[in-house]
Amino acid sequence: MMKFKEFIHYDKVMYVRDKCMYLRHLFKYPYMTFKEVKIIKEVLNRYSSKRIEVFEYGSGYSTLYFPRYLRKNSYDFLWTAVENSQEWYHRIHGQIRDFRINLNLIKGVNEYINFPSQEYDVIIVDSPRDWRKECLLKARRHLKKGGCAILHDAQHIHYHSCFEVYGSQEIIDTGRLAFKQRPLQKLWIGYE
Repeated sequence: MMKFKEFIHYDKVMYVRDKCMYLRHLFKYPYMTFKEVKIIKEVLNRYSSKRIEVFEYGSGYSTLYFPRYLRKNSYDFLWTAVENSQEWYHRIHGQIRDFRINLNLIKGVNEYINFPSQEYDVIIVDSPRDWRKECLLKARRHLKKGGCAILHDAQHIHYHSCFEVYGSQEIIDTGRLAFKQRPLQKLWIGYE
């Protein structure tokens, strides 16, 4: 049984977590650590001198947040994303106000993984967990020269076996997203 002191602490932690989630929703902030968001912005900034084309496996507030960042900084861009959840697709699609964001609802696993039909500067993989390895392998074949793939939640070891198909790579500890979260969040970047 939980002691009163532990209950009060747990209650405060849950309150703070719920407030953070509410603020993320209110401001359309991605469910990533602040360090992850900063790193992805730095990656996007590398392509500021030309039209940047981004593909995202798995939509979310990142689908709204990062294009808004690019627009605010007057970058020429095209953002394409695929989503397999009809509910999440409608939630995000209903908030898109920029013609340069193309969100697609793809339910089948093969169609989802094989959706990219062109090359991209950046490919972000935040797909359903069971599909991430295949998405990373497919992403490698659809990167432009000098492009990179980014894996969110790279702390899970079972994704690491497909990293070797990339020329160079880095894995970055990005902290905790939630209180007492284990293991630490990691972001992986693989280069063409």
